[in-house]
Amino acid sequence: MLILSRYILKEHIGPFIFAFFIVTFVLIIDFIPQVVELIVGRDLSTWTVLKYFVLNLAWMLALSVPMAVLVSTLMAFGRLTADNEILGIKSSGVNMLRLMLPVIFVASLLGVGLIWFNNNVLPDANHAASNLKGDIKRTRPTIELKSGVFIDYIPGYIILIDKVDHETSSLKGVIIYDQKNQKVAKTITADSGRVEFSAQGQYITFHLLNGQVHEQDLTRESSYRLLAFESQTFLVQNLGTRLEETDHSYRGDREMSTAQLARKTGAWSNEIRNYQKMIIEETDSAINTILAPRDKAERLKTTDPKYIQQAALGKAAKMHNDVFRLLRTRKGQIHSNERLVSKYGVEIHKKYSLPAACLAFVLIGAPLGVMGRKRGMAISVGVSIALFTVYWAFLIGGEQLADRLILPPWVAMWIANVLMVSIGLLLLYKVKNEKPIGVLLAHLFWRRK
Repeated sequence: MLILSRYILKEHIGPFIFAFFIVTFVLIIDFIPQVVELIVGRDLSTWTVLKYFVLNLAWMLALSVPMAVLVSTLMAFGRLTADNEILGIKSSGVNMLRLMLPVIFVASLLGVGLIWFNNNVLPDANHAASNLKGDIKRTRPTIELKSGVFIDYIPGYIILIDKVDHETSSLKGVIIYDQKNQKVAKTITADSGRVEFSAQGQYITFHLLNGQVHEQDLTRESSYRLLAFESQTFLVQNLGTRLEETDHSYRGDREMSTAQLARKTGAWSNEIRNYQKMIIEETDSAINTILAPRDKAERLKTTDPKYIQQAALGKAAKMHNDVFRLLRTRKGQIHSNERLVSKYGVEIHKKYSLPAACLAFVLIGAPLGVMGRKRGMAISVGVSIALFTVYWAFLIGGEQLADRLILPPWVAMWIANVLMVSIGLLLLYKVKNEKPIGVLLAHLFWRRK
């Protein structure tokens, strides 16, 4: 049996390596345009470009391994079936499940390795890539003047341009928010103009026509200044021309390990419970205030029941408006935290569901490979792409549904694996017992009755 297990695994090595490099290559080809768009026009060293590229290889590897497992399983069992080796092995008394055991074992090891990778390597790589991307974008940002897009990566300025003609450098509808002085709000508007870039990218010169300058001293409410001009030149200086790498401590959801994500979701869950407790306390307090007996001064005013009733209704109406606004605020806070908990919960389960896909793809790939008796490499790759597309569609769709609080995070991230395993078990039953799947379904149906 050991010899057979080694033989089965040997049949998977070549297809796995082939599929791994092909899938990674496809992901790299898809990623290259983004890299080119980011680095073009910037005087970056080869080391910086290579570093950014290598850092982004991490998320590609997390996707390539499960895909390679699926392709190799289909190709290996398809080849064994095409050469009638599966038939010979089964005739010697070895069933299909026994043939799959060594592959299942190795796929499980790969899954465990991916779990470690997703928690210890991928978050740091994503964080470093995100920091480096931000540093690169701050280098010579002038090349990214775009029509109808807020430009906020130039330190001290936010710029919006309705239309940019890159051939003539002419501008239409220019708004410049000057935020260099935190005590003075300054806004520059112009109907048209022209832009010039310095040779070394150290500054931008805006030649603006028919505009206004709005200034307000934020320390004095009544201070406001309006200056109209027909022609004016504005200089935006101190632009980055050299890459300065920084290390920001803030991490997004894809830049955290499971432990870090769990701490975040735990804190937000505690806040939700506190908000819910506040709602109960604030509602009880409002009710008690409305139903509280009148004080002595109020009782001395009148004993007229009609006046007492009107006073109570007025108090209740005022209290209702105050409480309603407060409860609406608390509801918004709870909803915001619930969305954050769901979003980060998705990332927690994704770190485990993707590695578990290695095992799910073995369970569905092996029987599919056996059923396709004359299936070649091209067909195996095509089937793998179709299955992975379905898997990825369920994963992305589940993530969106979880973000909208329609599905719990664990359901959203594991439903694709459950689907693949269910289909795989049905196909395995068909291959192992050489009976139609309908027989199994009928058997299960009658057993329930």
